[in-house]
Amino acid sequence: MTTTNLTVKEAQANLSKHIADLKPGDRIILSHLDQPVAEILPMESRSDEPRPEGMGKGLAEVPDSFFDPLPDDILNEFDGHAIEFAFAKLTHYQSRPARGRCCS
Repeated sequence: MTTTNLTVKEAQANLSKHIADLKPGDRIILSHLDQPVAEILPMESRSDEPRPEGMGKGLAEVPDSFFDPLPDDILNEFDGHAIEFAFAKLTHYQSRPARGRCCS
């Protein structure tokens, strides 16, 4: 278990290296004007094993009517314009540059 104390200025210079060196039980304390302002802890390691199936079984119920055909008045709303609008909105968001990326 290691505690690393860094000033904000030091963190700006080489935080990626310190994060890469984190092990379970380690922590990084960020300080500004000799006052601790943040603590960085490693995340629990993620398993590469598939998640177990069926853990949510019984938590929700889907009525048989869910699979019934939609009424004509609702189907008439899907004349292609709603789909075109959704696609245009999706491509607008996908074309925007990502903001707030960390540690790349």
